Amino acid sequence: MAAAAMAPLGAAAGHNSRRPRRRGKRKFAKARGVRRCEASSGVPGSDDDAHATPSTDARGRSSPALLAAKAIAPPTFLGAALEYARSAVGLTEAKFHAEVLVPTLVGAVIFLAIPRACRLFWHMQERVFHTDFIGHFLPVRAFSSADRRLADKIKTRARESYTYDQSVAAALSGPLQLLVVANELTRLLMATGMSKTLHVTLIGTKGCFVSNFQLPWPVYVVACAWFARRVVKRVRRRLLAACAVVGGEARKLEPRISTNCNVIQAVVSCVGTIVFLNSMGIALSTVWGLLGIGGVALSFGVKDAVADVIAGIALLTRPIFQVGDTIHVGKDIHGTVIGIGASSTTLLTRTGVSKTPHTIANHVLLNNPGGIKNITAARNRFFEHEICLDVESMDHVERLCDDILAYLRAHKEVIQTPWSVSEMPWCAATDLSGPFGVIVKVKCSVVKTPGVPFGQVQGAMLLDVGRIVERAEGVKWSAPPSDLSAYSARAQ
Repeated sequence: MAAAAMAPLGAAAGHNSRRPRRRGKRKFAKARGVRRCEASSGVPGSDDDAHATPSTDARGRSSPALLAAKAIAPPTFLGAALEYARSAVGLTEAKFHAEVLVPTLVGAVIFLAIPRACRLFWHMQERVFHTDFIGHFLPVRAFSSADRRLADKIKTRARESYTYDQSVAAALSGPLQLLVVANELTRLLMATGMSKTLHVTLIGTKGCFVSNFQLPWPVYVVACAWFARRVVKRVRRRLLAACAVVGGEARKLEPRISTNCNVIQAVVSCVGTIVFLNSMGIALSTVWGLLGIGGVALSFGVKDAVADVIAGIALLTRPIFQVGDTIHVGKDIHGTVIGIGASSTTLLTRTGVSKTPHTIANHVLLNNPGGIKNITAARNRFFEHEICLDVESMDHVERLCDDILAYLRAHKEVIQTPWSVSEMPWCAATDLSGPFGVIVKVKCSVVKTPGVPFGQVQGAMLLDVGRIVERAEGVKWSAPPSDLSAYSARAQ
């Protein structure tokens, strides 16, 4: 019983006797790891201070003493650089932090946040307005419902393909960043006193031309001009892409869109250059005076060139015709406009079986006695033909004219309410003693159909008129239907 009773006690005692030894091993291993970390981290009092190197304990983590030392140690390189900059500009530490360091950090944060802010602004604008001003750049003449439908298609396609990269907000990002950089540089120059040194240097080298020079304003002008050009470039890209998607008649608007955008960019560049020179302190009166003297001296030698430039400005500001239009100049010049320059205009004219570019001076175009006829801008086309008939009686001629007139009034392409009474549809006998019989004339105005040649519409109408003549009673052809010129030549 005693042995049996003492067995559990001995087992418990044996179990308890092993636990202190295990704890002692843990304490010894922990103490040994601490000593190794202290020796490797170079703690004063250890034997390896001179050869201390970073190490890790048995668990692979950095020593707490080493981490604390790294956290407390200052960034010596950055601190030395800031101290050198402060001593170079001669500012106290408090003034250096208040006028140089903190504003520079704030400007850097704003510079980095501008693209994100522009994107957020674009998303808000899209959710609220859902519109843009792209229609002001679209050169579509609303002469008919077809023109309006074409403009609506292009605007819709351009709006569907509207992305952030093609938006005004994206165009604003770069100029805003430029303004932030200019403001920060101006602040640094003024805080360090280098603005006075720069001004004195410019006065000594450039004289009175920079007497009114102020640091940020030229950059403001450049940023505004840059922003305007970026907006026009993005609008042109969107419109050209929309025209390519719509296709057909819309592809003819691509040259006009490019011309309008180029003119706007040229105007922005000219105005920006003048304002930039004024902001730089350059006396524009002196420049204009020099230009005036030079103009008087050169006016006799380059008067034609000056006249061409003035005429080019008039053509660009007063759009008599645009790129892609077909024009008649006088009696001999006829072609399609493929380019409008500062001094000349290029037409694509037909020479034999091919078309070749024909360059004409701008002042010749404007001063031509015959004027300029824009065929593309015409609202309608004239259908005017004469037919020669062999008839049995005048009653048959009258009934035939009524049938043809009814056909013209029912035709969807014929204009029923033209601007002039002479353009209204009519059909009547015009000559009873023609070379082969009675001459009947058919005349009306046909609306211009986009994408369909007028010759095709005219041919279809001639076939319909011929079928009406064939079905008429008491009327037959006295000669093959053709123009009166053919009858005149045959009669002679």
